[in-house]
Parts: sequence; C-alpha cells; structure tokens
Amino acid sequence: MLFKGLKEAKMPDLILFVNKEIEEQVNELLPLLGPVLREATAKALPGVEAGDVSVMVVPFTGENATSMQILGIASATPDRLPRLHVWGVDLAGAWVKFQLINDISWGEDVDVWPTMPYGFWLMGSLGGLLKAADQLK
Repeated sequence: MLFKGLKEAKMPDLILFVNKEIEEQVNELLPLLGPVLREATAKALPGVEAGDVSVMVVPFTGENATSMQILGIASATPDRLPRLHVWGVDLAGAWVKFQLINDISWGEDVDVWPTMPYGFWLMGSLGGLLKAADQLK
C-alpha cells in the first residue's frame, strides 16, 4: 500500500546480476551499456530522465542461472503500471541490439525482469524514518 500523501515516485534502478565468470567483461562494458539501458528506461517510463537511472553490477555464483539478469525496479504509480510490459520490451530490445553490435558470446543467455512493486522509497536515516512514520498518521 502506498503511503497517503506520497506524491512523487522515485527514479528506477537497474541491477545487473552477473555470473562471476563475466563480471569483469560486464564492468568493462558498463560505460557503454549503462547509457543504453538508461535511455531504454527513460523512453518507457513517463517522467524519467536517463541521467537519473542508476545501473549497478552485482556478481553472483550459483547453478541454473543465466549469465546475466537485468532487474529493473521502479515504484508503482498509476501512470507507470501500464508501461511495465513496455519497459521490459524496451530493456530487452536495448540489450539485444547492444549484444549483437558488441558480439557478446553469452548475449542470448540473459533474463530481463522489470518490476514495479506497490511499495515506497525512503532513506535509511532518521529524517527518512520520521517522514515515513508521519505519513502513516
């Protein structure tokens, strides 16, 4: 449930979960890949500027996982929710074009997960806590 009085949705984040084996390669590609994924996000979501989208790389080890998973997280709002599927298609399209241009051998082994939870964002600080608690009243 969204807090009453919450007016602005925070910018989306993109988290690239990458297999340890490709972590170095993805980090080297990030200066080129980051802007591509930011633009795809800005194109898909109303009110989002590409420069406000953060892109992070998180390495993982494990079995039965694709080489990379692109996880997009944005707070759900009435104008964003109808665009969830569009965001996924735009992110996947940006990735496919990027991996073809850059001849990435594992490029087809990528999942794209755009998500918009009915949640909220707050800073993990005393001020953020007080503001969120005040909105519960």
